Amino acid sequence: MGNNICSCTTKFLDKRPETKEQKEKRLKKTYGNIPLQEVVIYKVMPTLGLAIEGGINSSQMFPRVFAIQPNGSTFYSKTDLKVGNILLEVNGTCLVGLQHSEVAANIANAFLDETQDYLTFLVTEDGWQPKTSSL
Repeated sequence: MGNNICSCTTKFLDKRPETKEQKEKRLKKTYGNIPLQEVVIYKVMPTLGLAIEGGINSSQMFPRVFAIQPNGSTFYSKTDLKVGNILLEVNGTCLVGLQHSEVAANIANAFLDETQDYLTFLVTEDGWQPKTSSL
């Protein structure tokens, strides 16, 4: 089983809402000085329609978007998510440092969670890599 080595889920230990400044500081500390983008995908279709590749146990260490399927929620959400984007978090859960199967399970569980009608991904562009010294 993979070892989730991010500190991004620690925000849930403190019940107070995270300010924008606190979030920016946490993200910079966790991922370094790379461009980050939050992407919201609404659950408007019965499938997510997102194919991923990579994980700590593969040649592509960081999970990334491999394909966006037509007729899935990702396609119909008209987001800025692109093939090649590196997936760092889903709904605040870190995906970096996980095996491919664990990344897929986290994303699937977030999609199946009926308490939210959307998923929030934190991504960076292809060609950028999060820092790994603290990961």
